[in-house]
Amino acid sequence: MKYHLCRSPKSKPHIPNFQAKPHGFTLIEFMVASSLALVVLLAIGITYGITSRMRTNSESRLAAQQDLRNASELILRDAQMAGSFGCFNMGNLVQKQMPTSPHSTDGFQSNTANFKLVLDDPAYSGISIMNANTAKNTFNISGFVPSNSSSALIFVYGQNLTPVTEVTNPTAKDAPKELRDVANAGGPIALSSCGRMYIGNGNALTNNGNDLVIGSGFGGGSIISHFSGPDVFYLPQTTLSQVYGVAYVIGRIPNVNTTADALYRFTLTPSGSWGNPQLMVSNIQGMGIQQLYAGCNNTNTSVTFSSNRTTLGNAPDVTRISMLPTILEMRLRLNDDANTYGTVNQYLIRANVRGGNVCANQS
Repeated sequence: MKYHLCRSPKSKPHIPNFQAKPHGFTLIEFMVASSLALVVLLAIGITYGITSRMRTNSESRLAAQQDLRNASELILRDAQMAGSFGCFNMGNLVQKQMPTSPHSTDGFQSNTANFKLVLDDPAYSGISIMNANTAKNTFNISGFVPSNSSSALIFVYGQNLTPVTEVTNPTAKDAPKELRDVANAGGPIALSSCGRMYIGNGNALTNNGNDLVIGSGFGGGSIISHFSGPDVFYLPQTTLSQVYGVAYVIGRIPNVNTTADALYRFTLTPSGSWGNPQLMVSNIQGMGIQQLYAGCNNTNTSVTFSSNRTTLGNAPDVTRISMLPTILEMRLRLNDDANTYGTVNQYLIRANVRGGNVCANQS
């Protein structure tokens, strides 16, 4: 048997046939990535919006709280000074006199500004509460519209005090410009010592440069003397001062306060009339005022407080009580606004009155 050797052809290596795939994102991958990007952008936008609103609300609340603090500081100062004209104080228990001023039947009365000071009258001893009807007619100034239901709180005291020198030619030397402006405008000026005060028109004084000369027609017929007495101004204590009035009123200016009332402050001009309204605190619904009087006796340090001075004065153990309250409380009712006061709806200001604290001062 013959065998034939067959030579097989040389085998070639097998090379797999890979087909090239397209590069980049598929449609599904692109849609997923786009959705994630939109979610991220939406989250960033929402976060920015929330942060922006929180910042705006925070700034509004800080501004509102700062307005309340600024108003509180002014009210505290006005209440402390109320009824004080140098060493003369309407509230202390020192025996004192107040000659009738021009155009007044009792004490001092301003027909222009509609307020007065009357000795031994707790309603007009430096702190007065004007009813809403009177306030509406009095403070209708420069477009301001007082609230129909809110009273006005008025403080009166002396400012820019200047000592009086000499007896034969009484003069307040180097008087401040503010006091000289009042004299030139014919506004109210007080001549006072510890036991006596007279309020007259500034045009009755002679303006001699920086000095104000007091003539015989100013002083209610009283004289200035080196010797103390019930009917004289005792020279070492005598001063001239501007009769300074401040009023706090709730209301609005239509073009300024379009949504809510606000607390405004008025001050007397040199001529003795009320000036333009000054915005203190916005978004105020109303103002409540309470006066607390302190009563005691000469032997016991125990103090009794009451909001009714008549009731306190009738108490058997009370012999010392001031015409001025010891403490004045102003309660502001705030609008419920999340952008300003948040959940706070009342703000209490409690002020001490210097002349009303006769139990502590024993004077």
